[in-house]
Amino acid sequence: KISPWVGLRKINISYWGWDDMSPFTNTTLQWLPGEPNDSGFCAYLERAEVAGLKANPCTAMADGLVCEKPVVSPNQNARPCKKPCSLRTTCSNCTSNGMECMWCSSTKQCVDSNAYIISFPYGQCLEWQTATCS
Repeated sequence: KISPWVGLRKINISYWGWDDMSPFTNTTLQWLPGEPNDSGFCAYLERAEVAGLKANPCTAMADGLVCEKPVVSPNQNARPCKKPCSLRTTCSNCTSNGMECMWCSSTKQCVDSNAYIISFPYGQCLEWQTATCS
């Protein structure tokens, strides 16, 4: 099963936005029935043949990246996708983009800063870093 991350994340309790913080408007991509649910703050493309979105924890491993590209003239280049936090495997790689991601030293995981609480609801992360790695 291929479930790529699509660059869409839950920004707050009722707002889903793209990686560039533009609003998600439910146009070409649609949520699967019963979604989005409260199980996660990141949207993944679930079962490509159905072409629907499913909310999953941001710590879930993504099978690649699919980002919305703007319509551009032939002379312009589209902005490349950012690598999601869950695919960053070292502290320095995780914290290289400012406060976007947090490195949990005790679990050796990179987590989206907006999804930190939901990613570790039982306090599994005992020590985390957002800038300098030791």
